[in-house]
Amino acid sequence: MRILYVNTPLYDFLTATLIEGLKELGHQVLTTESANYGTKIEDREVAAVAESADLIIVGSNVGVRSELIHQVNNPRRVLVDGSDYQSFWICESRPVPFKMTFKRELSRCYLTAEQEHVFPLPFAAEKRYFCYNGEHKDLLISFLATMTGNPWRLSVHQRLLNLKNQLVVSGRTKADPNAPPANRALPSFDPVYYTILRHSQIGINVMGEGYDCGRFWEILAAKAMLLTQKLDIVIPDDFTDGVNCVTFASLDEFDDKLKFYLDRPDLVRTIAERGYQHLLQYHTTAKRAEYFLRVVAAHIHCSGPCC
Repeated sequence: MRILYVNTPLYDFLTATLIEGLKELGHQVLTTESANYGTKIEDREVAAVAESADLIIVGSNVGVRSELIHQVNNPRRVLVDGSDYQSFWICESRPVPFKMTFKRELSRCYLTAEQEHVFPLPFAAEKRYFCYNGEHKDLLISFLATMTGNPWRLSVHQRLLNLKNQLVVSGRTKADPNAPPANRALPSFDPVYYTILRHSQIGINVMGEGYDCGRFWEILAAKAMLLTQKLDIVIPDDFTDGVNCVTFASLDEFDDKLKFYLDRPDLVRTIAERGYQHLLQYHTTAKRAEYFLRVVAAHIHCSGPCC
Protein backbone atom coordinates (compact mmCIF):
# COMPACT_ATOMS: atom_id res chain seq x y z
CA MET A 1 0.00 0.00 0.00
CA ARG A 2 0.96 3.62 -0.53
CA ILE A 3 -0.02 5.59 2.56
CA LEU A 4 0.10 9.31 3.28
CA TYR A 5 0.44 10.16 6.97
CA VAL A 6 -0.30 13.76 7.97
CA ASN A 7 1.83 13.65 11.09
CA THR A 8 3.10 15.84 13.91
CA PRO A 9 6.65 17.24 13.69
CA LEU A 10 7.22 16.11 17.30
CA TYR A 11 7.97 12.58 18.44
CA ASP A 12 4.60 11.01 19.30
CA PHE A 13 4.35 7.48 20.72
CA LEU A 14 1.31 6.37 18.74
CA THR A 15 2.40 7.97 15.46
CA ALA A 16 5.81 6.31 15.78
CA THR A 17 4.19 2.98 16.68
CA LEU A 18 2.03 2.97 13.58
CA ILE A 19 4.59 4.28 11.09
CA GLU A 20 7.26 1.85 12.27
CA GLY A 21 4.82 -1.06 12.05
CA LEU A 22 3.48 -0.15 8.61
CA LYS A 23 6.98 0.23 7.20
CA GLU A 24 8.07 -3.07 8.74
CA LEU A 25 5.17 -4.74 6.92
CA GLY A 26 6.55 -3.36 3.66
CA HIS A 27 4.10 -0.52 3.03
CA GLN A 28 5.26 2.80 1.62
CA VAL A 29 4.54 5.51 4.19
CA LEU A 30 5.01 9.11 3.07
CA THR A 31 4.67 11.84 5.67
CA THR A 32 4.14 15.58 5.84
CA GLU A 33 6.83 15.96 8.52
CA SER A 34 10.26 14.44 9.02
CA ALA A 35 9.41 12.83 12.35
CA ASN A 36 8.33 9.54 13.94
CA TYR A 37 10.31 7.38 11.46
CA GLY A 38 8.51 9.09 8.58
CA THR A 39 9.72 9.84 5.04
CA LYS A 40 8.81 13.48 4.40
CA ILE A 41 7.59 14.75 1.05
CA GLU A 42 7.48 18.38 -0.03
CA ASP A 43 4.32 20.34 0.71
CA ARG A 44 3.74 20.89 -3.01
CA GLU A 45 3.57 17.10 -3.50
CA VAL A 46 1.05 16.36 -0.74
CA ALA A 47 -2.20 16.93 -2.63
CA ALA A 48 -1.18 14.75 -5.59
CA VAL A 49 0.10 11.98 -3.35
CA ALA A 50 -3.07 12.16 -1.24
CA GLU A 51 -5.39 11.83 -4.24
CA SER A 52 -3.72 8.61 -5.39
CA ALA A 53 -2.92 7.13 -1.95
CA ASP A 54 -4.45 3.85 -0.87
CA LEU A 55 -4.99 5.41 2.54
CA ILE A 56 -4.66 8.83 4.19
CA ILE A 57 -3.97 8.90 7.93
CA VAL A 58 -4.30 12.14 9.89
CA GLY A 59 -2.59 12.03 13.27
CA SER A 60 -2.92 14.17 16.38
CA ASN A 61 -0.62 16.31 18.53
CA VAL A 62 0.95 19.70 17.91
CA GLY A 63 1.63 20.84 14.35
CA VAL A 64 -0.56 18.40 12.40
CA ARG A 65 -1.30 20.31 9.19
CA SER A 66 -4.60 18.80 8.12
CA GLU A 67 -5.16 21.83 5.89
CA LEU A 68 -2.77 20.22 3.40
CA ILE A 69 -5.53 17.77 2.41
CA HIS A 70 -8.61 20.01 2.63
CA GLN A 71 -9.06 20.11 -1.14
CA VAL A 72 -8.35 16.40 -1.62
CA ASN A 73 -11.26 14.28 -2.86
CA ASN A 74 -9.84 10.87 -1.89
CA PRO A 75 -12.37 9.57 0.69
CA ARG A 76 -10.04 6.91 2.17
CA ARG A 77 -9.18 8.98 5.26
CA VAL A 78 -8.88 7.90 8.88
CA LEU A 79 -8.06 9.80 12.05
CA VAL A 80 -5.54 8.40 14.54
CA ASP A 81 -6.06 10.14 17.87
CA GLY A 82 -3.10 9.47 20.14
CA SER A 83 -3.89 12.18 22.70
CA ASP A 84 -3.71 11.59 26.44
CA TYR A 85 -7.43 12.09 26.96
CA GLN A 86 -10.63 10.15 26.42
CA SER A 87 -12.20 13.23 24.84
CA PHE A 88 -11.57 13.45 21.10
CA TRP A 89 -8.83 15.46 19.47
CA ILE A 90 -10.25 17.86 16.89
CA CYS A 91 -8.27 19.18 13.91
CA GLU A 92 -7.16 22.70 14.73
CA SER A 93 -8.20 24.10 11.36
CA ARG A 94 -11.24 23.21 9.25
CA PRO A 95 -12.62 19.74 10.02
CA VAL A 96 -11.76 16.84 7.73
CA PRO A 97 -14.32 14.04 7.14
CA PHE A 98 -13.00 10.62 8.16
CA LYS A 99 -14.23 7.12 7.45
CA MET A 100 -13.26 6.05 10.96
CA THR A 101 -11.36 7.11 14.07
CA PHE A 102 -8.71 5.14 15.93
CA LYS A 103 -8.43 6.15 19.57
CA ARG A 104 -5.54 5.46 21.92
CA GLU A 105 -7.53 6.28 25.06
CA LEU A 106 -10.76 4.51 24.11
CA SER A 107 -12.86 4.12 27.26
CA ARG A 108 -14.12 0.65 28.16
CA CYS A 109 -17.47 2.35 28.83
CA TYR A 110 -17.86 3.67 25.28
CA LEU A 111 -20.34 0.93 24.42
CA THR A 112 -21.38 2.27 21.01
CA ALA A 113 -17.85 2.94 19.75
CA GLU A 114 -17.79 0.35 16.96
CA GLN A 115 -21.24 1.40 15.76
CA GLU A 116 -19.85 4.92 15.45
CA HIS A 117 -16.73 3.62 13.70
CA VAL A 118 -14.38 4.37 16.58
CA PHE A 119 -11.77 1.69 17.28
CA PRO A 120 -9.06 1.17 19.90
CA LEU A 121 -5.43 1.75 18.97
CA PRO A 122 -3.09 1.75 21.99
CA PHE A 123 0.68 1.98 21.85
CA ALA A 124 2.78 -1.09 21.13
CA ALA A 125 6.40 -2.10 21.69
CA GLU A 126 8.69 -0.21 19.34
CA LYS A 127 11.76 -2.13 18.24
CA ARG A 128 13.94 0.09 20.43
CA TYR A 129 12.18 -1.26 23.54
CA PHE A 130 13.60 -4.77 23.09
CA CYS A 131 16.71 -4.18 25.14
CA TYR A 132 16.99 -7.43 27.13
CA ASN A 133 20.06 -9.49 26.19
CA GLY A 134 20.06 -12.14 28.89
CA GLU A 135 21.32 -9.90 31.69
CA HIS A 136 21.04 -11.21 35.24
CA LYS A 137 17.86 -9.96 36.87
CA ASP A 138 19.58 -8.67 39.99
CA LEU A 139 17.04 -5.95 40.87
CA LEU A 140 13.78 -6.91 42.56
CA ILE A 141 11.65 -3.97 41.48
CA SER A 142 11.91 -0.82 39.41
CA PHE A 143 9.48 2.06 39.15
CA LEU A 144 10.94 4.69 36.85
CA ALA A 145 8.71 7.70 36.28
CA THR A 146 8.15 11.37 36.83
CA MET A 147 6.02 11.76 39.93
CA THR A 148 3.47 14.12 38.41
CA GLY A 149 0.27 13.58 36.45
CA ASN A 150 -1.24 11.03 38.84
CA PRO A 151 -1.10 11.19 42.67
CA TRP A 152 -0.84 7.38 42.78
CA ARG A 153 2.70 7.67 41.45
CA LEU A 154 3.99 9.39 44.58
CA SER A 155 2.04 6.95 46.76
CA VAL A 156 3.62 3.96 45.03
CA HIS A 157 7.03 5.63 45.12
CA GLN A 158 6.80 6.16 48.88
CA ARG A 159 5.71 2.56 49.46
CA LEU A 160 8.78 1.36 47.59
CA LEU A 161 11.09 3.69 49.52
CA ASN A 162 9.62 2.29 52.74
CA LEU A 163 10.94 -1.16 51.80
CA LYS A 164 14.48 0.19 52.41
CA ASN A 165 15.87 -2.37 49.99
CA GLN A 166 18.87 -1.61 47.77
CA LEU A 167 17.45 -3.96 45.14
CA VAL A 168 14.41 -1.70 44.71
CA VAL A 169 14.82 1.33 42.41
CA SER A 170 12.18 4.05 42.30
CA GLY A 171 12.24 7.58 40.88
CA ARG A 172 13.76 9.39 37.93
CA THR A 173 17.04 8.60 36.23
CA LYS A 174 17.76 11.80 34.31
CA ALA A 175 19.86 14.51 35.96
CA ASP A 176 17.79 17.22 34.25
CA PRO A 177 14.16 16.10 33.79
CA ASN A 178 13.36 19.33 31.90
CA ALA A 179 16.08 18.96 29.27
CA PRO A 180 14.53 18.62 25.79
CA PRO A 181 15.77 15.82 23.53
CA ALA A 182 18.44 16.76 20.99
CA ASN A 183 15.97 16.13 18.15
CA ARG A 184 12.31 16.57 19.08
CA ALA A 185 11.26 14.57 16.01
CA LEU A 186 12.84 11.45 17.51
CA PRO A 187 12.40 9.71 20.88
CA SER A 188 14.76 10.59 23.69
CA PHE A 189 17.06 7.83 24.89
CA ASP A 190 18.14 7.27 28.49
CA PRO A 191 20.63 4.37 28.69
CA VAL A 192 20.40 4.23 32.49
CA TYR A 193 16.63 3.78 32.29
CA TYR A 194 16.89 0.81 29.94
CA THR A 195 19.74 -0.73 31.89
CA ILE A 196 17.61 -0.72 35.04
CA LEU A 197 14.65 -2.24 33.16
CA ARG A 198 16.85 -5.04 31.79
CA HIS A 199 17.95 -5.97 35.30
CA SER A 200 14.50 -5.77 36.92
CA GLN A 201 12.43 -8.77 37.92
CA ILE A 202 9.29 -6.63 38.40
CA GLY A 203 8.54 -3.36 36.59
CA ILE A 204 5.77 -1.10 37.88
CA ASN A 205 3.53 1.02 35.68
CA VAL A 206 1.24 3.77 37.00
CA MET A 207 -0.66 5.93 34.53
CA GLY A 208 0.35 9.52 33.89
CA GLU A 209 -1.75 12.03 31.93
CA GLY A 210 -3.28 9.17 29.93
CA TYR A 211 -3.92 5.54 30.81
CA ASP A 212 -1.71 4.19 28.02
CA CYS A 213 1.98 4.69 28.73
CA GLY A 214 5.20 3.72 26.98
CA ARG A 215 6.46 2.24 30.25
CA PHE A 216 3.75 -0.45 30.12
CA TRP A 217 5.22 -1.78 26.86
CA GLU A 218 8.88 -1.17 27.79
CA ILE A 219 8.60 -3.32 30.93
CA LEU A 220 7.16 -6.23 28.96
CA ALA A 221 9.83 -5.94 26.24
CA ALA A 222 12.54 -5.99 28.93
CA LYS A 223 11.23 -9.37 30.16
CA ALA A 224 10.23 -8.03 33.55
CA MET A 225 6.93 -8.92 35.18
CA LEU A 226 4.52 -6.07 34.52
CA LEU A 227 2.79 -4.85 37.70
CA THR A 228 0.42 -2.19 36.42
CA GLN A 229 -2.42 -0.01 37.52
CA LYS A 230 -5.52 -1.38 35.80
CA LEU A 231 -6.11 0.68 32.68
CA ASP A 232 -9.64 1.84 31.88
CA ILE A 233 -9.14 1.64 28.12
CA VAL A 234 -9.68 -1.01 25.47
CA ILE A 235 -6.56 -2.96 24.47
CA PRO A 236 -7.20 -5.53 21.73
CA ASP A 237 -5.80 -8.96 22.70
CA ASP A 238 -5.29 -7.60 26.20
CA PHE A 239 -3.05 -9.02 28.91
CA THR A 240 -4.58 -11.10 31.73
CA ASP A 241 -4.05 -10.47 35.43
CA GLY A 242 -2.15 -13.31 37.09
CA VAL A 243 -1.32 -14.95 33.74
CA ASN A 244 0.94 -12.62 31.75
CA CYS A 245 0.81 -9.47 33.88
CA VAL A 246 -0.39 -8.36 37.32
CA THR A 247 -2.88 -5.53 37.79
CA PHE A 248 -4.07 -3.48 40.77
CA ALA A 249 -7.14 -1.28 41.04
CA SER A 250 -6.35 0.30 44.43
CA LEU A 251 -3.30 1.10 46.52
CA ASP A 252 -4.32 -1.55 49.05
CA GLU A 253 -4.41 -4.11 46.26
CA PHE A 254 -0.97 -2.90 45.15
CA ASP A 255 0.38 -3.55 48.66
CA ASP A 256 -1.14 -7.02 48.79
CA LYS A 257 0.01 -8.09 45.36
CA LEU A 258 3.51 -6.71 45.75
CA LYS A 259 4.00 -8.73 48.93
CA PHE A 260 2.46 -11.85 47.34
CA TYR A 261 4.74 -11.80 44.29
CA LEU A 262 7.91 -10.84 46.16
CA ASP A 263 7.47 -14.09 48.07
CA ARG A 264 7.15 -16.08 44.81
CA PRO A 265 10.15 -15.37 42.52
CA ASP A 266 9.49 -18.44 40.34
CA LEU A 267 5.98 -17.20 39.60
CA VAL A 268 7.38 -13.74 38.79
CA ARG A 269 9.70 -15.27 36.20
CA THR A 270 6.88 -17.32 34.71
CA ILE A 271 4.53 -14.34 34.36
CA ALA A 272 7.33 -12.20 32.91
CA GLU A 273 8.06 -14.81 30.23
CA ARG A 274 4.36 -15.20 29.40
CA GLY A 275 4.02 -11.42 29.14
CA TYR A 276 6.99 -11.24 26.79
CA GLN A 277 5.59 -13.99 24.56
CA HIS A 278 2.13 -12.36 24.49
CA LEU A 279 3.81 -9.08 23.54
CA LEU A 280 5.60 -10.75 20.62
CA GLN A 281 2.41 -12.45 19.47
CA TYR A 282 0.08 -9.42 19.55
CA HIS A 283 1.78 -6.15 20.48
CA THR A 284 4.86 -5.37 18.41
CA THR A 285 4.52 -2.38 16.09
CA ALA A 286 4.13 -4.75 13.12
CA LYS A 287 1.32 -6.63 14.91
CA ARG A 288 -0.36 -3.32 15.79
CA ALA A 289 -0.14 -2.23 12.15
CA GLU A 290 -1.63 -5.57 11.01
CA TYR A 291 -4.58 -5.04 13.37
CA PHE A 292 -4.99 -1.44 12.17
CA LEU A 293 -5.07 -2.50 8.50
CA ARG A 294 -7.57 -5.30 9.21
CA VAL A 295 -9.98 -2.81 10.78
CA VAL A 296 -9.43 -0.32 7.96
CA ALA A 297 -10.09 -2.99 5.32
CA ALA A 298 -13.36 -3.97 7.03
CA HIS A 299 -14.72 -0.42 7.26
CA ILE A 300 -13.06 1.91 4.74
CA HIS A 301 -15.78 1.30 2.13
CA CYS A 302 -18.66 2.40 4.37
CA SER A 303 -21.00 4.83 2.62
CA GLY A 304 -20.16 8.45 3.30
CA PRO A 305 -18.02 9.88 6.10
CA CYS A 306 -18.54 8.13 9.42
CA CYS A 307 -17.39 10.95 11.65
